[in-house]
Amino acid sequence: MKEIIYAWEFIFFLYFIFVNVSYFFLNILGFFSISKILKSNLHDVWFTKFDVYDIPISIITPAYNEELTIVDSVQSLLNLNYSEFEVLVICDGPKDNTLEVLIKTYDLVPNLEVPRLRLDHKPIKKNYISLKDKRLKVIFKENGGKADALNCGINISSYPLFCAIDADSILDSEALHKLVQPFSLENNTVASGGIIRIANGCEIIDGKVKHIGMPKSWLEKIQVVEYLRAYLNGRMGWVAIDSVMIISGAFGLFSKSAVFDVDGYNHNTVGEDMELVLKLREHALKNNTKINISFVPNAVCWTQCPNNIKILGSQRKRWQKGLLESLWSSKSLLFKPRSGLLGFYAFPFFILVEALGPFIELFGYISLLLFAFLGYINWNSCFYFYFLAFSFGLILSLGAILIEVTFFNHYTSKSIFQLFIACILENLWFRYIHSYWRLIGSIQFLKKSPASWGEMKRVKF
Repeated sequence: MKEIIYAWEFIFFLYFIFVNVSYFFLNILGFFSISKILKSNLHDVWFTKFDVYDIPISIITPAYNEELTIVDSVQSLLNLNYSEFEVLVICDGPKDNTLEVLIKTYDLVPNLEVPRLRLDHKPIKKNYISLKDKRLKVIFKENGGKADALNCGINISSYPLFCAIDADSILDSEALHKLVQPFSLENNTVASGGIIRIANGCEIIDGKVKHIGMPKSWLEKIQVVEYLRAYLNGRMGWVAIDSVMIISGAFGLFSKSAVFDVDGYNHNTVGEDMELVLKLREHALKNNTKINISFVPNAVCWTQCPNNIKILGSQRKRWQKGLLESLWSSKSLLFKPRSGLLGFYAFPFFILVEALGPFIELFGYISLLLFAFLGYINWNSCFYFYFLAFSFGLILSLGAILIEVTFFNHYTSKSIFQLFIACILENLWFRYIHSYWRLIGSIQFLKKSPASWGEMKRVKF
């Protein structure tokens, strides 16, 4: 019996080492990837000064109940330093005054433009254009969810590239210039993602971030650490080995023709952002074409994060369910010939760590405690393992803060100290609650629970 128990715990320990060492190497790859990209700052100067080379972009922002943030968000988009773009706000059957606020603020009048219906979506009820700024169009349609609203926006869009952005987000004025660079530098680019940063605690006036601050609650500060780690470590690490599998739905730039080729966003998943990227990967492999999916770490989008535990839990369960839906729908990528590190490392990693991780962690920790109670494992071993897990997690989070300080330095010394404390708190208790949420999201996927985005409680910027 002891041999079986020790064998199981040894396997669990090996899994633990594999996960953390893999994340550590992604940290290293992310550091050098960011360094390489930021050394090419000449491109920032070039594309800022010579607007004639701008590729026209349609910015699509789905809006549900966004009356508190929609004006600041739209104003930030209209203030972008970019020569040719349009802003399409898709009012997806809101129950609040989102549409009325837009009509009043921007002097909207009916627009007679007839949309091109290449992608399926719920019917359009009204179509508006702004008298104050002809670049702004607002479409009021029946509620169909975020993917449905995005497909509607793609149909109506006028330009070859479209940028999908959440309605509770604020873009830096140079964000589009930076995000479009991969399309200008590599002809086979089909998608480019920017970094999402937490707007909670920042001072935002007229759609512009005037001062970068730190959120008040520790729950929000922990999310700042999470976002830094996810983007500066994770995404940049996958970029280094050409294995990006997700462009955030909050801020991503896409080739419209490439998205048409894969029939747009899937209405039947809550992970439409990841699912779209994986479809683009599948389509390229099927047609034996090489594509580039990039990430630009200094193209910044500021977004609100949940400020209470209930809404945050709902969000994370949804993210986990969407991830599993995306992996399942694109399972043909696993060990697919010619898929390179994407099919033979990144995809298996996501299955083993992101999909199965919550179950393995649950059984691993429960068995560790159970065997300690039964006397098969001494309590010192449990303590050492917890300390090791805490140390690994802390090192990974501190690595993200190190990258932030080295390359971007957005925060004051006081804020960095608060982020250090947030790293400790995250690894003391938050990561275990997060694992529980992921487990519930995985169970919802297995039970085929209906797709639902739920509601995010907005606060005024």
